[in-house]
Amino acid sequence: MADRLDARLAALNDCIEKLPARDRQLLRLRYASGASAKIAAEAVGLSVHAVYRALARIRDLLHGCVSRAVAQEVS
Repeated sequence: MADRLDARLAALNDCIEKLPARDRQLLRLRYASGASAKIAAEAVGLSVHAVYRALARIRDLLHGCVSRAVAQEVS
């Protein structure tokens, strides 16, 4: 199980690096620094609603990317 988790974490890191710079910035602001959605929105010049939509889109992209990477590794 630890190997699967390590593989998913490595895939997640690779997938994050493939994101556009603005998406990576938003992820860092919201999750790495622990900023609220409001603070992240102010930092990137978006509304709070737009930040929530962008983060949902980014999470969907990352989920798909990680799933594909792990599936390729298993094949």
